[in-house]
Amino acid sequence: MRKILVIGAGGIGSFLIPILHRAGLYRISVADPDKVEHKNLSYQNFKKGHVGQNKAHVMREEYSSVAHMSPYPILAESQMKGFDLVICCVDNIGLRRTLYNTSVKWLDLRAQGRNAALVSHKADPKMYDML
Repeated sequence: MRKILVIGAGGIGSFLIPILHRAGLYRISVADPDKVEHKNLSYQNFKKGHVGQNKAHVMREEYSSVAHMSPYPILAESQMKGFDLVICCVDNIGLRRTLYNTSVKWLDLRAQGRNAALVSHKADPKMYDML
């Protein structure tokens, strides 16, 4: 099984994780320091009973392919080592800068309103500042 790290279990990550789980091909780790809030219920894949719980913990409890969860933020490349793919699902410029300058294979998924973007480790590094 391929090892995947999903950073962020909110608007994008909370829907991506069940899809990866259903594929049955991945051993998933999830990192997210945030807790589920009532305001998240309308646009994130959580239920009322999850309010107050850590988002990564909820994903671990709901999906058996989530082998590891961390309620701490990812701050360094060393935390991303050992995965076949790191998927960024957070809107954090500092994390993106760290991710874009690592040697790991990564995928950055982002959405804002009706717009969405996908950037990967195969992108031209000259474009990173613009991205």
